[in-house]
Amino acid sequence: TGAPTFITFKAGAFKDAEYLEWYKRLVAASEFYLAKDTGACKMLKTLEDDYKITHVVVPGHAPDGPCENAYELYKDDHYRVYRIDAKRSIARY
Repeated sequence: TGAPTFITFKAGAFKDAEYLEWYKRLVAASEFYLAKDTGACKMLKTLEDDYKITHVVVPGHAPDGPCENAYELYKDDHYRVYRIDAKRSIARY
């Protein structure tokens, strides 16, 4: 679609400062995907605030709706795509 991505393994950084930012984003994304329950919602809120993310992709086997402010746009056996609504609360549990 041409939409920017938060982090990808296919597009690595070439300059030292770019690499540091790429690595910072990699760690943040990993923390989100490894977080459980409200920790994931808090991390998603941090990513939304710091990076202005608008969508999140999670594995298809993930529980329904990662957070109250996330609305499912797409779902198949492998992935789910959610739209982040900054106006809604982030608490799910």
